[in-house]
Amino acid sequence: MLEMQHNQMMTDLKRMSQDISEALSKCQHLTKENQLYCCRNCHLLIESNLIQHKVRMLWKENRQLLRKQIALEECNIKTKILCKEGSQKIKDEYSRQATGKQIIVVPGSKEEAAMSNPCA
Repeated sequence: MLEMQHNQMMTDLKRMSQDISEALSKCQHLTKENQLYCCRNCHLLIESNLIQHKVRMLWKENRQLLRKQIALEECNIKTKILCKEGSQKIKDEYSRQATGKQIIVVPGSKEEAAMSNPCA
């Protein structure tokens, strides 16, 4: 019976030694895998920060472009109004001349400016 216990103890020790060896091997494998994940995570964080920076820059550029677009649209509206006013002044001048009413245009006056450059 003592011999049987001894054999059982030796078998258990061998198994324990193998289990420890397997656990150590698995631990080394997991350590390497963890290091790879840490490196990958670091690279992804750097990439994420760069992308966030680019997004902020693009948002800023987009806001600037929208401001420019609004300013151009306002300028376009003002230009159309001025052109319509100038065109109306020219039509009025031609209709006055056609009815026989001669209007003398003084050089440097608003009428001359409207006639020479209706969109100014």
